[in-house]
Amino acid sequence: MKNIILRFAVVGFGERGRRVAETMEACKKYPARCVAAADILSPKPEDTARFGAHFYPDYKDLIKKEKGLDFVIIATWEAFHVEQALAFLRQGIPVYLEKAVSNTWQGAVKLYREAVRRKYPLFIGYNLRRVPASKVTAKVLKAGKI
Repeated sequence: MKNIILRFAVVGFGERGRRVAETMEACKKYPARCVAAADILSPKPEDTARFGAHFYPDYKDLIKKEKGLDFVIIATWEAFHVEQALAFLRQGIPVYLEKAVSNTWQGAVKLYREAVRRKYPLFIGYNLRRVPASKVTAKVLKAGKI
């Protein structure tokens, strides 16, 4: 049986995005490789060495140029999450969304509806479990209200 290595990209390749990418790549059961990244900040020398032309200043360029991605990790500010996640979902690329889903309830609902409509995976990383808003969100989810 051929070894399959999942190909993914990270949008928001700051501290959090790097750590999530490293965690994904360290998973032995499901081998994965970060093949591209996008960030509004200039790449560090090690990013240039690793990604070369596959480091983009704009996630839209990543979408246009990177083909065959198995998923994308979005680790940007939550104000940009909905727009970025929708762009990838509309291309048929599953999304792992880091931090809060959105900075607005309407944005979160819009993203949820799009994921359900398209039937593409949307995974949410709840790394801020102790923040009051996250506690309330967890209660709402557990109660099955959304």
